[in-house]
Amino acid sequence: MKASIPISLILFFLFSSCEKKYDIDDISSFELNYNIGSGWPSYFYLLQLNETGELDIQSKRPFSESIRHSVYSINNPDLLQLKPYLVDLLNSDINEKYGVGPDKATDLAVTTLSIKTNKKQIDTYIYQPNESELPESLNRIIGELSNLKVKYDTLFNF
Repeated sequence: MKASIPISLILFFLFSSCEKKYDIDDISSFELNYNIGSGWPSYFYLLQLNETGELDIQSKRPFSESIRHSVYSINNPDLLQLKPYLVDLLNSDINEKYGVGPDKATDLAVTTLSIKTNKKQIDTYIYQPNESELPESLNRIIGELSNLKVKYDTLFNF
C-alpha cells in the first residue's frame, strides 16, 4: 500500500505533464483571423481565412471613412502550405501578449492573431514588437499571411 502511493503520484505527474502534439490530420477545421489596427488615425486590416479556402478581407485606410470588403477563394496549394504552419503554432508555447501592451485603451498599432481549430484556440496580441521577441512559429504564420495578403489583395496597400 505504501509503495503504491509514490508510484501513483509518479504516474500522475508523468501523464499530466504530457502535452498533446497536433499534426495535420488533427486539423479538420480551422478559422484564422489576422487583424492590424489602431484607434488613431483609425485604420484596420482584417483577414479571415477558413479551411474551405475562403479568404475574407476588410480594410480601412488611415483617415478614410470608407471600408473596402473583398472575398477571395484561395487555391489549394496556398492552403496546404499554410496548414503545417498552423500545426507548428498550435504545438508551440506562445504568450498571449508580445511587446509593451498598455493596460487601457490606446492608439498604438496592435496586431491580433486568433486561430480556432477543432482541437485548440490561440489568441495573441502583438504591440509594435521587435521581431526577435516573437517565436519562430508565430513569425512564419504572420509571414505566410502577409504573402496571402499580397497575392490576393493587391488593390489595397498601407
